[in-house]
Amino acid sequence: MTTAPQSPPPCPWAAAADLIGDGASLRSILALAGSETGPRILAQMEADLVVTGHGLQSAVTARDFAAIRAQSHVLISIVGTIGAMGLHAAACRLNEAAHAADTGSVAALVPPLLADTARLVDAIRAIGAAR
Repeated sequence: MTTAPQSPPPCPWAAAADLIGDGASLRSILALAGSETGPRILAQMEADLVVTGHGLQSAVTARDFAAIRAQSHVLISIVGTIGAMGLHAAACRLNEAAHAADTGSVAALVPPLLADTARLVDAIRAIGAAR
């Protein structure tokens, strides 16, 4: 009995394309970092995104607009650096809503932003595991 060939696991870069596009920005960072430092950068990005996501959720729950601004600013920096421009734009909109103390907009923007941040964490983890 023959078994059908198994397909290879999906490429983590391709799986993350809706978040990071072609990955050029992140690939450049990792290439510059080299094989020893690249994994540490990925691990730190993953940790920073997780902490920022938790901090953002806590800030929203507390309706702490200053903390929402701070956490969204961190998110803007990280995701902008690695080329996750859709997530960057969403974080910018959240930051603007927090500056305006617009509770309704913050409430509408946060769930998809946190979901995409979690997907980005998974993508970074997969990219790191594939290196």
